[in-house]
Amino acid sequence: MSNIFNDLNKMVNTIQKVDRLLTEKPKTKYITKRFTLEEVNFLYSQLCRVEDFEHTDEEWSLLTKLKKKLV
Repeated sequence: MSNIFNDLNKMVNTIQKVDRLLTEKPKTKYITKRFTLEEVNFLYSQLCRVEDFEHTDEEWSLLTKLKKKLV
């Protein structure tokens, strides 16, 4: 009989965890904007200029992500 309660308790815990994951808001806030091709090319050129300076690892990671999104 206790086995049933243990299984039931595990199931309830799992359901609560899944519910928390599904209802959590994402930590990253996304902004949706439309750009013309000229604007994207300009942003890309500015990004390439910025790459010439020294950056932390975190900044390099962000620059790389931006570059991939713009190309």
